[in-house]
Amino acid sequence: MSIEFAFTLVDIVSSIGEPVRLMFNRGYGVDMARNMLVTLALADPEIDRIMFLSDDVIPARYDPESKSFIYDPTVVKRLLSHKKPCVSALVWTKQGTPGAYMLKDREDRDLAKYLSSEEIPPTSIPIEPTDEMIEKGTEFVADAVAMEMMVIDKKIFNEIDQPWFKYLVKYIPEKKIYVEYGEDIWFFNKLKKKGYSVLVDTSVIALHEVRGWIAPKNKVYYRVR
Repeated sequence: MSIEFAFTLVDIVSSIGEPVRLMFNRGYGVDMARNMLVTLALADPEIDRIMFLSDDVIPARYDPESKSFIYDPTVVKRLLSHKKPCVSALVWTKQGTPGAYMLKDREDRDLAKYLSSEEIPPTSIPIEPTDEMIEKGTEFVADAVAMEMMVIDKKIFNEIDQPWFKYLVKYIPEKKIYVEYGEDIWFFNKLKKKGYSVLVDTSVIALHEVRGWIAPKNKVYYRVR
């Protein structure tokens, strides 16, 4: 954990104003880490909701005066105020795009020759919220989101078969391609089949931390942690 995120975490917990139990899981793949955290949460009767928070995101909101996003840890409390089973911030991904999607079953007979139906990932269709929606803090519904700042009622995990999260990469030698199935899409696809969707609150923004450095020949390079 970076020192920057440690301070952010202190700000977030202080602003929530109710008991919070922090769980960290390092040294495992993302899918295994998330599965382990859910297992621990399900075993604790005092926990009713699970919040997934990545250590490279910055809680923010849109500021109409400066017409830009500004740091605001109190927006997490707003996220927790929703009574919906699944609620997410509007996440700006490392590619600089909104991380919200609709999912559609992939009808690919060619892939079906080499993969089981469970191994074929759905098609992710990006949702592009308008500037007006973000300025007004409009809420909308998605099938899946970039799982960086999200709150889930833990009861949902009792309705979904394990593993809840699973990362798959399959190489098809006949086609000389890799097929990747992200652990978050794996979860959201199961969630959708159970009739659930994700409420995205655009008044709560999750930005990825950006850092840069100067390389030889005086060129400045930026990277997203």
